Amino acid sequence: MKKQNQNAIVGEAFIDPTLPLIHLNGSGEKALLRQYKDLFEAVSKAQEAFEVVEFHSRDYYPLGDLEWEKARRERLHALEAMQLVYKYSLDHFLALSKPR
Repeated sequence: MKKQNQNAIVGEAFIDPTLPLIHLNGSGEKALLRQYKDLFEAVSKAQEAFEVVEFHSRDYYPLGDLEWEKARRERLHALEAMQLVYKYSLDHFLALSKPR
């Protein structure tokens, strides 16, 4: 997939997510709710762990100035990916939590 297409998908996911509809031929409501809750809790825990990882230029400067900037961009991309999964799981969990 091209980078431009990935960005479009990311934007759509944040603006107007497509959420599951609970119906007789679909997945069980309780199981689906539990799975999205588990996903939300796991990504929340992963975000907390990500924040405590030491990230400092002193660990990259022997590689050269450009490598530190590259490492910073890569870390930002990783954080953005986790934020996307966080938002995705939260949207689904909240939608499935609503009384029907």
